[in-house]
Amino acid sequence: MEQALDRKEIVEKPTLTQEQAGQLIVRLYGFTVQSLRPLDSYDDLNFHVTVENNNSWPHGYTMKVTNGTDSKHKDLIEVQTQMMTFLEDRGFPVPRVVPNRHGELMSLENLKGDDIGSYSGNMVRLLTYLPGTVYHDVPMTPALAYEAGRFLAKLHEALDNFSHPALHRPDYLWSLTGLNRLENYLHCLKDDRPKELIREVIEVFREEVLPRVGELPQGVVHGDFTATNVLVNEEPSSSGKDIICGLLDFGDAIFDPYVFDLGIALLHLMSVVRRIRSRLEGSLWQDLKAYVP
Repeated sequence: MEQALDRKEIVEKPTLTQEQAGQLIVRLYGFTVQSLRPLDSYDDLNFHVTVENNNSWPHGYTMKVTNGTDSKHKDLIEVQTQMMTFLEDRGFPVPRVVPNRHGELMSLENLKGDDIGSYSGNMVRLLTYLPGTVYHDVPMTPALAYEAGRFLAKLHEALDNFSHPALHRPDYLWSLTGLNRLENYLHCLKDDRPKELIREVIEVFREEVLPRVGELPQGVVHGDFTATNVLVNEEPSSSGKDIICGLLDFGDAIFDPYVFDLGIALLHLMSVVRRIRSRLEGSLWQDLKAYVP
């Protein structure tokens, strides 16, 4: 999505009815659709699909229709597939991309973009659907915070052996290296009270952090280890203990300082801890303790 914001393009979410989505599944993948429902998404369009006679993956699939703007950047979509395959081969619970009837991992389709008849090219992929509950919807405990930190540390360690030129994108808006650009969007805040605080944070970051970014350990990171992209389930062998069972959405992957990825994870950990301050501090400490033993 960074391309759209940097070039002032408008990202238009694809428009498909459930009937049209089912027809697309049949045409591209040859499956007989058993059920189909829309999933939450930001600027893409996602559907959970179950199909008949599917013994290889009983949880069904996610059909992902990428918005027309991001679909123009085939290399960034290809690297997501390569990254997920790399991690799955190393035992990480991530989606796997399913080839279509032509043996392709994605297909550029001309789909209707709005109600006035315009069409855009949209990349369509089918991924294995991972069962679980999003991080945001489970009670946060110190044990789960520790598990999240440990998972992220192992992820960074594994990705130290993964590289792709498309991930070197220094102008990517959602990287923390571009934090100072948030000043261009402060006018969007209706409440003036937080604006000065935000400006102060940006100024400190610009003066004290950005000049030393090159000194920070860097590598390929997920970039969006957040409350809606991390799946949790109860560990079968330990009643009441939650474990991370899935990691979704690699669209923000980037070569970046590891501490930026950790900072994003901590921010969203704070968003799911809604109780007392001591519980928040304990969870943050456990997350950091697991990441940096």
